[in-house]
Amino acid sequence: MSSKYGETHDIFNTHHTETKAKLDALLAKNTQIEVNNDGVEGLLTAGNASHSSIDGKVVACNTGAVVVSSSALPAGAASEAKQDVNNASIASVDGKITACNTGACVVTSSALPSGASDSAKQDEIKTLITATNTALAGVLTVSSPAISKSSSSPLSSQGINGQSTHTSSEIDVSASRHLSLIGSSSNAIDSHEVDLLVSNVSGGTFFKTSHSGYYMDGEFHLLIANHPYKYVKVQVKIALVAATSDDFTVHLLSSN
Repeated sequence: MSSKYGETHDIFNTHHTETKAKLDALLAKNTQIEVNNDGVEGLLTAGNASHSSIDGKVVACNTGAVVVSSSALPAGAASEAKQDVNNASIASVDGKITACNTGACVVTSSALPSGASDSAKQDEIKTLITATNTALAGVLTVSSPAISKSSSSPLSSQGINGQSTHTSSEIDVSASRHLSLIGSSSNAIDSHEVDLLVSNVSGGTFFKTSHSGYYMDGEFHLLIANHPYKYVKVQVKIALVAATSDDFTVHLLSSN
């Protein structure tokens, strides 16, 4: 029979043995940890060396010395070929603007400005023109009053000396609306002035009007339409030397 002390020693010894085994196991693990730490330290050392190399390149980076030998364009970017085409197109457009050829402009469609005549209005105008042409295509007939004409000769082979003036007798033209003076002269070289004098009463004072002309190449003609006169006289001024005399004729035609 063992003593109480012996039992206690056995219990302590047993636990001591187990604890020692566990410590030995831990020591073995520490050895493994140290081996792994050595590997990690090696990797860290290599990484630090790479970091140092990268850091040196970044700090001393010379951007001006960067040469891009080739690079892919992003999607939709303009290539050099397209730029050359655009340059040729721009040059062509610039040439046309500088020397714009308006005859080459073709307007396929254009809105009319406000108030402009459209095709419908033009068709209306064509219709009116057609109707007018149809109306004018017939024969003009005047039933009354009848057209009347008369003629007289204020001057008939009248000899007139140079540097002088000759005035005809008065003629009643109150029944007419239009007058035509036709003259001729034996002098086909010089020019001579012809004036129309008018008065509202017979035998009254006659006044010169703006109706005047000249004998040119021996011929004279003067037309007076829609006149308001009642009595007229024809006056001829000769621009020759006094010793020269030529014959002058003036016919007066009138109509209502």
